[in-house]
Amino acid sequence: MRFLAAVKPLLLLVAALFGVFVSARQVYVSVMEKQPTEFTAENFAAQYAGQQWIRVKGRLAVEAQAMMPSHRAGGPASVYIPLVPENWQPQDSVHVIVAPQGAGVGNFPGRVTVTGVVRPLGGLRYGYVFPRLKFASPTVTINEDSQPHPPWGMGFFLALCVALCVFSAWRVASALR
Repeated sequence: MRFLAAVKPLLLLVAALFGVFVSARQVYVSVMEKQPTEFTAENFAAQYAGQQWIRVKGRLAVEAQAMMPSHRAGGPASVYIPLVPENWQPQDSVHVIVAPQGAGVGNFPGRVTVTGVVRPLGGLRYGYVFPRLKFASPTVTINEDSQPHPPWGMGFFLALCVALCVFSAWRVASALR
């Protein structure tokens, strides 16, 4: 019966640990990356080293874009467009996917520059969303026109999550005594 009493605080602990991970990552990015790191689609794979706020110049492969239905009934579909080198062919690997905001970059054919924050937790299931394309590491999804959250806001959230971790760990320990 003691184990059942520990389930709720254990779930709170897991959620709070996830919050610590996400908020600590955001604080780190906002403090360490003052400007977006610039790449071209041609040099992205060779030069990308885990930066989270990036600017990539390349061609939007609108012919290979994918749409995913909304999780909400009647909600707008999500559009994903590969950002590739000028001479890219469909048999070549893709390293950058753009998630446009609203109508977004999809309205601009030709060479574009996309700036945004890399999606956390690995982005998309690329092979599922783009079954006809080939992907190679590193592959990132950029939320177009996004930037890191201010460090004070995410710092407050980080402190709250750490406090919840301490509280829930204490509750789990108390329930298991």
